[in-house]
Amino acid sequence: LTLTHEETGSLLKVCTYGATLVDLCIPNNRGTLDDVLLGFDNLKAYEEHGTYLGCAVGRVCSRIANAEFVLDGVVHRLPKNNGEACHHGGPVGFNSYTWDIVESTLSSVKLRHVSPHKDQGFPGTLTVTVEYALLPTDSGAVVLSIMFSATTDRKTVVTSPT
Repeated sequence: LTLTHEETGSLLKVCTYGATLVDLCIPNNRGTLDDVLLGFDNLKAYEEHGTYLGCAVGRVCSRIANAEFVLDGVVHRLPKNNGEACHHGGPVGFNSYTWDIVESTLSSVKLRHVSPHKDQGFPGTLTVTVEYALLPTDSGAVVLSIMFSATTDRKTVVTSPT
């Protein structure tokens, strides 16, 4: 998907695989567009590379020590994928799924992924949305807005987007 901001000519390319930001091209001081995102040139590279460039990573950002946590007295064991820790929600994170397009306009897109109960060991079905938008500023520039939200059907852990 390619989002555009007509006044500035800015472009944002989004891939539904991993809800990944692929390119963000914004005008430089010479009036031409510069891509300011680090990323790959093709989907296969995103699928095979071990980094998390531009994507939605998983239920949690960072690491859960000893790959377990206690919630309401229940120990939840998670897969270890970073030494003894669970990193970014496990080895099959949100970056490994194709997200659904919920809505799209010329300058914004909202994507959704549903992570089922016990996915990577986490309790609760978690429905996550992310909206990417190119928004104008008072100065005539453009900003990239990224808004995550999540709902669940039971208590769970999830990284807060704030």
